[in-house]
Amino acid sequence: RPALAFTVDPALARRARDNSVLAARAPQNHAFSPASNGISKTPEPASRDEKARRRRPFQTLETFVAGTSNRMALTGVRATIEHPGDFSPLLLWGPPGTGKTHLLEAIWVALRRDRRLHVLFVTAEQFTTMFLAALHGRGLPSFRQKFRSIDVLLIDDIQFFAQKKATLVELQHTVDVLHRAGKQLVLTADRAPADLMGLGNELLTRITGGLSCGLQLPDIATRRGLVARFLSEAASRLSRTENTAQLTSSAHALDAVIDWIAERVPGDARQLRGAVNQVVALARAQGRPLCRSLAQEALAPIAVSAHQNVGLEEIERAVCDVFGLQPRSLQSDKRSKVIAQPRMLAMWLARKYTPAVYAEIGNYFGRRSHSTVIAAQKKVRQWLESDSVVHLAGTDCPITEALQQVEARLRQTG
Repeated sequence: RPALAFTVDPALARRARDNSVLAARAPQNHAFSPASNGISKTPEPASRDEKARRRRPFQTLETFVAGTSNRMALTGVRATIEHPGDFSPLLLWGPPGTGKTHLLEAIWVALRRDRRLHVLFVTAEQFTTMFLAALHGRGLPSFRQKFRSIDVLLIDDIQFFAQKKATLVELQHTVDVLHRAGKQLVLTADRAPADLMGLGNELLTRITGGLSCGLQLPDIATRRGLVARFLSEAASRLSRTENTAQLTSSAHALDAVIDWIAERVPGDARQLRGAVNQVVALARAQGRPLCRSLAQEALAPIAVSAHQNVGLEEIERAVCDVFGLQPRSLQSDKRSKVIAQPRMLAMWLARKYTPAVYAEIGNYFGRRSHSTVIAAQKKVRQWLESDSVVHLAGTDCPITEALQQVEARLRQTG
């Protein structure tokens, strides 16, 4: 039987070798979408283009509204952009809606302009999903190569890692490798480092060994800046799709709208953006220019009265009145359902109607921790989503009805 001989076309071999070199040299400036695990096969160009059109553009440092509540964090971010690796890890922590993710995205946008840097942005959930997929498959070497050979690693919401032992071990080794190589690591969390004990002492020590910057809810000056920015963005979006003549207002009228929203709408930056969207939607629907009366009409259900002085004491008093409890009982050490449910509702209302931060709220309601207030927030949201019942003055009452009664009491305050 004649022997078979195989030969390789030199031109094909040279082309494959050139493509491999180009792929190895390509910078890894990636920001993963939730649907991607970073290891799977590259999607078709048409699908990638379609996803890019739908994806929200990353925020930049130019659009960040600075104020006393975020000045330290902004300083740390600028230092990181100017000199990556000098302050690593950089930890940005604070309650939701204070600008942590905005700053993280701004770092990614700024650093990826330097084509020599390999920059990777993921959420903690994405890191976990990718790691588990690699662990249960055959992609662990590829996963480690991707995360440990980069220059800058950005991870959002690291509190998600709590109690995930295997993922925490992998993250700790990744942090160690990057730290020894002088690379930059930037992390965000929704709570102070002292409340991140679920990450373990060893990892927590490494995370806090760089620069830790807290962000607070915006003060009134920052709130005005945020509202002004959101209104400008809304007008810009409308200008690309339709006539925006109905949004045209005098500078005095626009300032009045900005002041009114900033002073009367409680909550964080996300809630301010939602309020602006409601005002703009009403202006579009009715063909009216932006003015104070329009804002009052659009936001009447959520705005705080001009004569109200809603504080923690007023909220506690209103909750105790509705639930038939003795004054100051929410500050006691009692954990019975009769006290615990109203206390959690009071904490939720305190976040909605006051500028108080988690630590301040927890301290007021019986010297409780920052994490206790966060847990109360989540619990009340679950009640509202499932339309649960609470124990109100000897009877079971839907949570929405109890909340309406308390908020009615608050509107009568002043």
